[in-house]
Amino acid sequence: MTPNKFHYYDGKIYKCIFDPVLKEVRAIITEQIPSGSKVIDIGCGTGALAFKLAKSCELVTGIELSSRMITFADKRRREKKIDNIVFVHSDAAYLPSIKDKKYDYAVMSMIMHELPLKYRSGILNEAVRIAKKIIIADYSTPLPFNLHGTIVRAAEFFAGIEHFSGFRSYQKNGGIYGFLEEKALQVKSQLNDSSGVFSIVQAQ
Repeated sequence: MTPNKFHYYDGKIYKCIFDPVLKEVRAIITEQIPSGSKVIDIGCGTGALAFKLAKSCELVTGIELSSRMITFADKRRREKKIDNIVFVHSDAAYLPSIKDKKYDYAVMSMIMHELPLKYRSGILNEAVRIAKKIIIADYSTPLPFNLHGTIVRAAEFFAGIEHFSGFRSYQKNGGIYGFLEEKALQVKSQLNDSSGVFSIVQAQ
């Protein structure tokens, strides 16, 4: 049975509060993915990125551990009548039904920083197996010492002990680059949003 993650803000609250903050990040990710690609969005949340990618991609699969998020995203998909997105409630660290290199890109947007170190490794292992290229978008390491960076630190602190522990571990272990180095992946491109808070890294 697939485990289930639950946060009080999953669904509509996340869409209203957090999705707008990541609008620029989604635009940067989309610009890096050629039209006609097959993409798996790992940790797809409300589906905001999947909906944007679906406009130019052949297939987008959204994987999410929160069943509440998946229900919310799939309801929006049906309302929008989009037929090239599939939302699946699944554990991204264990995807045996997906064949090797089925996807052109695996995207992980804002999920790695909140996870325990061991679980991050499992997710990245599967992403590397099922996709030809990887794009990770998450917090810059170190975070800038500006207003945006201060807000992020405060938000992560108040997100709860488990979440904040994952965030601290993420920063301590080198963030995105720590993961890529661990898996011997080569960085192909690296971009930041205008605030400097978010890094978007493509690797292979």
